[in-house]
Amino acid sequence: MQTVGILPILVLIIAVFGFVAPNFFTESNLLNIARQSSINIVLAAGMTFIILTGGIDLSVGSILGTTAVTAMVVSLMPGWEGLSIPAALLMGTGLGLFNGMLVAWAGLPPFIVTLGTYTALRGAAYLLADGTTVINSNINFEWIGNAYLGPVPWLVVIALLVIAVCWFILRRTTLGVHIYAVGGNMQAARLTGIKVWMVLLFVYGMSGLLSGLGGIMSASRLYSANGNLGVGYELDAIAAVILGGTSFVGGIGTITGTLVGALIIATLNNVTALLAGAMIAGAPFAQAKELKSIGVTVGDLANPFFVQITKGAELEARKLAGDNVKVTLVSSGYDLGQQVAQIDNFIAAKVDMIILNAADSKGIGPAVKRAKDAGIVVVAVDVAADGADATITSDNTQAGQMACKYISDRLKDKGNVVIINGPPVSAVQNRVEGCETEFKKHPDIKILSSNQNAKGSREGGLEVMTSLLAANPKIDGVFAINDPTAIGADLAAKQAQRNEFFIVGVDGSPDGEEALKRGGSSLFVATPAQDPQVMAAKAVEIGYDILQGKPAPKGPVLIPVTMIDKSNIGSYKGWTVNWQEVFDLKLGWDITDFGGSDFLTMGLTLFTLRNGSPEGTPYAKSYAEKVMHVRDNQMTPMHFHWSKQEDIINRGGGNLIVELWHSDPFEQPDEADITVVIDGCRQTHAAGSQLRLSPGESISLVPEMYHSFWGEPGYGDVLVGEHPYRRCRPGSAFVP
Repeated sequence: MQTVGILPILVLIIAVFGFVAPNFFTESNLLNIARQSSINIVLAAGMTFIILTGGIDLSVGSILGTTAVTAMVVSLMPGWEGLSIPAALLMGTGLGLFNGMLVAWAGLPPFIVTLGTYTALRGAAYLLADGTTVINSNINFEWIGNAYLGPVPWLVVIALLVIAVCWFILRRTTLGVHIYAVGGNMQAARLTGIKVWMVLLFVYGMSGLLSGLGGIMSASRLYSANGNLGVGYELDAIAAVILGGTSFVGGIGTITGTLVGALIIATLNNVTALLAGAMIAGAPFAQAKELKSIGVTVGDLANPFFVQITKGAELEARKLAGDNVKVTLVSSGYDLGQQVAQIDNFIAAKVDMIILNAADSKGIGPAVKRAKDAGIVVVAVDVAADGADATITSDNTQAGQMACKYISDRLKDKGNVVIINGPPVSAVQNRVEGCETEFKKHPDIKILSSNQNAKGSREGGLEVMTSLLAANPKIDGVFAINDPTAIGADLAAKQAQRNEFFIVGVDGSPDGEEALKRGGSSLFVATPAQDPQVMAAKAVEIGYDILQGKPAPKGPVLIPVTMIDKSNIGSYKGWTVNWQEVFDLKLGWDITDFGGSDFLTMGLTLFTLRNGSPEGTPYAKSYAEKVMHVRDNQMTPMHFHWSKQEDIINRGGGNLIVELWHSDPFEQPDEADITVVIDGCRQTHAAGSQLRLSPGESISLVPEMYHSFWGEPGYGDVLVGEHPYRRCRPGSAFVP
């Protein structure tokens, strides 16, 4: 019954998405949804067993990551390659049984047990991977993630087999009855003779086994694994189980309900990119010289740096392709598996270009290849990505050298330093390499630590620096791979009441800029500044050139960085375009007498909310929007717009009088009748007519129509809205 209850929701979601996104019901997209849900289905199946007993397993994502790394490590051992799958499955089962023993025999709460193993195994995965990504493009089990059984991916076949086996256990065996009994009332189950401890060992062992299978599936799909793989997967698995109707307190639920819950989650995850591609469904790539759709995937949209990358990409796309280009922005959370799924969604949506900030420079390679095989241009931004058509990045080696030369100079070539590392991507690796190269020039500078991954975040910087401070009584200088990490390290120093050192980051971010300007007790003293908007705009520009058939750059396009510290922060302009558009397009308040001397007779008070440039460039808006205060009997000069139609709306107050004339070929007033649209009704009037707009009424004017307006005397001031916008095409007829 629970499955019947949740199934209509899935059907409704599919029906709605099928209606609004024409690509939804294509075979490739439906298989894409099934493939993307397969790993979650396997994890959620194991989670169903545990939740049915009233327990929880927060460690499934960490077990998946650990077993995936194990499988990849074994696959690289000569003579042992064939043991990759057994090793991962045995490890997963053993870790699950360990959880089960602590729950069943030690009587510890499942939440506490699995939270502990969640943390411990995540660290173990990083250690097994040696802090990097383990890659093997020749794994002997790649067929699992990339081959098909007929038209169906093996990933989907395996997930369905798991569901079938789990259904049989729960519905057709005595063990299944015991699982429901333990979840319904554990004490009563004991009294009836059920060996509760054996049931608990089985369900946790089963969850571990299926997590190990999920690790194999992930590694085979990615040809790689790292310590970050599987982060957050436990939440998706729990969500699928609960959404499928299984009770959190145990005893109630079905495996088929879990299947439906996982499919709902996968469908919702799929739709964002798919809707972006709905406008171009069915357009063959051979005709896609006109840029219509871009997918942008970055590390973390909570980081201002990546927000600026998305802004730069969107602005440049609209500059090159006009207002109708579809730009889809997503965040990978530095999760390789999540980013692979995002790229698969972009492929299903048939985007023309992908701007990629890789979560893992090497691990993302297979997904990049699939995108390129689908005819999509892939441009890496900020970090390299294996197989990308082009790479646009700051000169990160220069940034690392510049930052650590600053540290060396300030320390006079002697002291103890730490390097706070980050995600395993080329930008971070190049910064660290540049820094270490600089420090090697100074034998009296000792690097105390250089391999602690703070994940490029403020929280990570705080955590890693706290540990480094506890381990090292004397630190003289700190290099953090970006500004958020540096600011987190600064917070750790304050909390530890340590101030004997200084910190240098990389970015020139708004937070870093503010910290440098603040001064005072901040230990953050310098940052080589990069420009994410320029970087992203260049990436889109080069991708567009490749679409047009131009050759790709032969090597990375490097954008120089500039050192910013407390001595020159006052002249630092910050990341490009944050406010430049406001200045360039004169947005905001304006009070004008139009060059005269009698404001009350000829003048205007206005606030420009949005503005555009001729033909929609460079700010990709072919319209404007203004709010104006027109005083009683205060006029505006007679004027017209060359290329924009215009709506004038009386928003309230008194009456607005509008005088209208056509212009002749010499831009002089024409005596011909005028045709306008007032509140949707077309009207024709004599040239020079003065039309009255009462509050709430609007008038639409064609380009090159002279007009002047003023508040009707005696009726009070008027609040006016003005909305000029570009015609659909030059020379087109006026359409109301």
